[in-house]
Amino acid sequence: YLADYDSAYYFIQTIIPRYPKNTLFIYQYAVSLIKGGELDRAIQPLNTVIRLNNKRFPQITALAHYRKGEIYFKKNQFKSAIKEYELFLDLYKDLDFTGIAAYNIALSYKMLGQDDDYKKYMNLASDGNPDVFEDAYAMTKSEYFLKNDIDDIDLKLVKIKNLIEYGKNRIAYDSLKILLPVIDNGDQKALALLFLSESSYNLNKFAESIQAAENILSLKMKIEKWTIPFSYYMQSKLNWRVGAKNDAREFLVKAESENKYEFQDYIQSLIENLKRKLKRF
Repeated sequence: YLADYDSAYYFIQTIIPRYPKNTLFIYQYAVSLIKGGELDRAIQPLNTVIRLNNKRFPQITALAHYRKGEIYFKKNQFKSAIKEYELFLDLYKDLDFTGIAAYNIALSYKMLGQDDDYKKYMNLASDGNPDVFEDAYAMTKSEYFLKNDIDDIDLKLVKIKNLIEYGKNRIAYDSLKILLPVIDNGDQKALALLFLSESSYNLNKFAESIQAAENILSLKMKIEKWTIPFSYYMQSKLNWRVGAKNDAREFLVKAESENKYEFQDYIQSLIENLKRKLKRF
């Protein structure tokens, strides 16, 4: 379900007309749209969840604000992202996603040049649920940035990742071609190469995409080691895309064996989804 967004989208879409005021179904529909890259379309169902404001499940209303914050953040609209994320933190009574929300608020304030608020929320980013992969990553990154100053390359990489999430792959690709030659840090370079692989893939530049993914494996990293299994996953996905099924399966085995870092559950869901596709073809 985590990775097969098309299936989730069509399943939930068939249910909503029967239960038009079920905020859980509407919320899940919005999440499917977000995961499928349709950020603008997801705003309307999230607004519906907030308007209905189901008193029996107030956490769904809070999560709708979180998802709106996620959308605005991915659109690099940082003031709007802060507003929605802060509403989420005010309303939510659990720990899930509070770490990543605080982390993204911190980044948003840094983008806006508000250093005091950046530090405040970067300190709060470690308070999320470590069993949620987004929160676990926020915890790791916030600890690093509290000890090491965030720099201009870090901020550019955040914006570039957001461009890809919003479907602006050509802008992301062009930005990465300029940025990559000036990056020396292994963690930053791993992220940049991963984003180059993704944006190239989305632009049907398959040879460049697989080369970028391969180059990740030669780097020394301290934090972004999750890019190693993701590199193998991308190489598997690329081979599947061009019909080299046996090579795709071999890279998928490597991806699974190396999947022991952050985003483990998410990457595993991508692996399982690709396994299903390989069985069908």
